[in-house]
Amino acid sequence: MNQEVITRILNVERQAVQIRDEAQQEATRLIEEAERAAAAAKENALDQARQEAEQIVAEGQAEAEQARSGVIAQARQEAERSEEAMLKQLDHAVRYVLEQVTGKA
Repeated sequence: MNQEVITRILNVERQAVQIRDEAQQEATRLIEEAERAAAAAKENALDQARQEAEQIVAEGQAEAEQARSGVIAQARQEAERSEEAMLKQLDHAVRYVLEQVTGKA
């Protein structure tokens, strides 16, 4: 009877060792899987952040170009108005000089 008990104890110990080994292997597999998933999630987050940053930069450049175009258009309009006003003044000045020279008033 003692032999049977010892044999059963040895069998239980072998099963326990086998279960422990399998559990350790499963734990190692799960850790490796979790690390791969975390690395993939990190890479996805970085890719998304890069894309968002590129989009923000592109939008900023578009807004800056639009503002620059507006400033240039406004400056052209002001230059045209100034030129028109200058030509009117020049025309008045030329008439005045001609009137003074010719004596016609």
